Amino acid sequence: IRKFNLKTGDVISGKTRKNNPNDKFGALLYIENINGYAPEAAARRPNFEDLTLDGVPLTKYKSEYDRRFRTDNGVSSGTEKIGFTNQAIIRWNGSNYGDIAAEFTRSTDGSNRYTTKPVTDERQFYSVKRLNRGQVTEYPFRIGSMTQNGWDKDGNPLYYANEYITTAQTHTQWYQLNLETDYNDENYDDDVVVWYTLTEPGTSKLNYHKLDSDDARNNYYIFNKGNITYTGAGHYWIDGDEEKKLFVNTLVASYNAGKHAPYAAYKNNDTRLATDITSTYIPYDVTFSQTTAEDGGNEDGWIQDTVTVYFKTVNNNLQDNLRPLIAKYYVEVPTGGDIVIGTTHYKVITPVANSVKMCTATSSGIVYTDVADAQVLENGRVYKMDFRVSDLMNGDLQGVNTRYHAKIYTRMRSQSANKTLEQELAEINATDTTITLPANDSLKPLNVNFTQLYDLK
Repeated sequence: IRKFNLKTGDVISGKTRKNNPNDKFGALLYIENINGYAPEAAARRPNFEDLTLDGVPLTKYKSEYDRRFRTDNGVSSGTEKIGFTNQAIIRWNGSNYGDIAAEFTRSTDGSNRYTTKPVTDERQFYSVKRLNRGQVTEYPFRIGSMTQNGWDKDGNPLYYANEYITTAQTHTQWYQLNLETDYNDENYDDDVVVWYTLTEPGTSKLNYHKLDSDDARNNYYIFNKGNITYTGAGHYWIDGDEEKKLFVNTLVASYNAGKHAPYAAYKNNDTRLATDITSTYIPYDVTFSQTTAEDGGNEDGWIQDTVTVYFKTVNNNLQDNLRPLIAKYYVEVPTGGDIVIGTTHYKVITPVANSVKMCTATSSGIVYTDVADAQVLENGRVYKMDFRVSDLMNGDLQGVNTRYHAKIYTRMRSQSANKTLEQELAEINATDTTITLPANDSLKPLNVNFTQLYDLK
């Protein structure tokens, strides 16, 4: 331990002796590397308590920096702990810089010897590595050159996107990301997600970031927290196609990260690319009369006793677009609604039994899948469901003579990470008389117009 200046948390690799029958672990005969580096480099590491930042011992900060928050009138309102990035410590450690840099920089001949490099060489970067997949990496452009990687069962080539892309010159930042903020504020909807980190691809330049390119806390290049998106682009002119595409993706993702409530996009048929609509139509004929046992009486004038509704679920939020969506359906009524928002009354309606289907496009056409619960839906799917005309008319089957339209409303929210599905359903199913629509809920109307039929003479 003293010979190689070992510290708590070091990961040690080496040759071990063959276990004896009573041994739980093999005894270590000699050390080959420490944290992936030569033991000699670890032996030269300075102690943390000996490091300084601008002449101030780092022990004063305990690897954290007190950033003071100030209110509009300039009065201090508190502090937040922010750690310095490794490169900030390396750059500003003065005379100890060479020793620290030695453990991060491997010699270019691939041996286990370590060398020092100038500060500028350690801070300037021209490549980034994809750390996570999501909208930032896929939309509207798929980032990374495509390389064939095998074949599918039908003999078609399979491709994957290269995780490295070349960028204009950029550099590390001063402060680490606080990846634990969700646990501090207990708001699980504002996770910190790092999409790209600084790195050096290949083997021609093996510096600290190449050896630890997955270190999102220190090496971040693009990340978002809640509705805030950060990019390291722009230090120099962006001239590479892939970086331009990534910058556009970042702008689009930044907009979509604005915590927009999910919503129902009504369609004119059962396909994802169908035209968006705001109205649908029901034919009636004042001379037509039918009796249905289901609705319990005459429906004078109605050619059909149900209306079919198609809609696509849309949730553009980066953080929760894979979580279930919770829906509730209403019709606008003059008075006596189950909920009241402002001065408008809404009465709960339910789809006709067994009419709720999820529509999936296949090579042989649209496949309908039964949906067990019309209130629990998936993001990005197209749904089909029927509603009774009598429900739209609030029981007034003769109302067509005085009312020529109705409105169906789909209320929708996404499941929060800190709430169970049962809790979300209980909240959206509450029938409080007067409510304020939560910011994470949408209420989208579909106009149902009644169209009179005429005899053709």
